[in-house]
Amino acid sequence: MNERLLELLADEATVGLEDAERAELDALLADDPNADPDALARVAAEVALAMETSPAEEMPPSLRARIEADAQDFFAAPAPSAAPTPIPTPIREAAARRAPSRCRPPGRRL
Repeated sequence: MNERLLELLADEATVGLEDAERAELDALLADDPNADPDALARVAAEVALAMETSPAEEMPPSLRARIEADAQDFFAAPAPSAAPTPIPTPIREAAARRAPSRCRPPGRRL
């Protein structure tokens, strides 16, 4: 991306543009179809939100109670079994069927 395009997008997102700069930005954007004209505005908005110093809004008591009840139910539930059920693999089954009889003792079951 062109350095002047980045500079104009940054200015647009932070301080605004004059008419001549707006026209230059529009021309640069027309020349670069891959440019995202809103990318720096989104980043500036995210930074502004991250830097916001107002106190967080208190969670409604009904929501807090629901979350706490769900957490108690979740942690009270029995843990899943530690021994997973083995899943036979087609390769092992096919190999066992093709094994020569000499691998098995005569007259003995495995």
